[in-house]
Amino acid sequence: MIWYYQICAFLSHVLPYKLAVFTTRRIADILYFTFYRRRRGNVFENLKTIEKGELSPRELYKLAIETYENFATFVYEFLILPSIYKKGILKFLIPVNADRIRRPSLVLTAHLGNWEWGASLLSELGFQPTVIALEHPQKEVTAFFTRRRRSAGMKVIYLGKGIKEVLSILKAGNVVATLGDRDYTGNHILVQFMNRKIGVPRGVFEIALRLKIPIIPAFCVKEDNRYRVYFEEPIAFTCEDDAVRKWIDVLERYVRRYPTQWYIFDDIWKG
Repeated sequence: MIWYYQICAFLSHVLPYKLAVFTTRRIADILYFTFYRRRRGNVFENLKTIEKGELSPRELYKLAIETYENFATFVYEFLILPSIYKKGILKFLIPVNADRIRRPSLVLTAHLGNWEWGASLLSELGFQPTVIALEHPQKEVTAFFTRRRRSAGMKVIYLGKGIKEVLSILKAGNVVATLGDRDYTGNHILVQFMNRKIGVPRGVFEIALRLKIPIIPAFCVKEDNRYRVYFEEPIAFTCEDDAVRKWIDVLERYVRRYPTQWYIFDDIWKG
């Protein structure tokens, strides 16, 4: 697997941006009909849920293809993140309501748009973010991803490790960013999302409640071929359930608005 990312990284620096994006989207078209066929059903199910079942087979197919193409573009953009960051990430992103970020805070996002570029924006704005990421099964790939994130100003802590360090970072008045639309550890809260049940990770809400710090929803989404990073109002809450419900309300609004930028390819529904 590592060789695949290394080759893609090399090509990402050789090909002009528009040609590289065109190439990655065509590769996504091929993968849609070959290696990722098993996951197509999950993408169909997600899109039908988002659109409340109001899609013809043709419309569903079109949106599914677009989702794969958008994800392929995201992967390419992650690979070129170090060079983009060096050039100045603000040349490529438009922050919206960035004044809502506080110290300390937990910035909560989703597998939506380009969360990697969004995290690099926090670094560019001077917040020195720590991101909580999922380890890849292959150590070489994990190290490859880590180098890219660090080169864009992020500190990386992997999910299930370093909880004491996360607490120390927040107590010191810094910013931690993580994803909150899918549980990978089994420690989740069941909640209604688009009239269906999913499990969202509990840890971020436990930490926020324990330390009494705000949760700030943020999303880096592409509009008219340019990313905008939207920072929502900090979530005010009195208990864990209240915080989760408010997060889900924001998440649902963004996923419905950008359905083909939501990159969940597994079955996350609990019924």
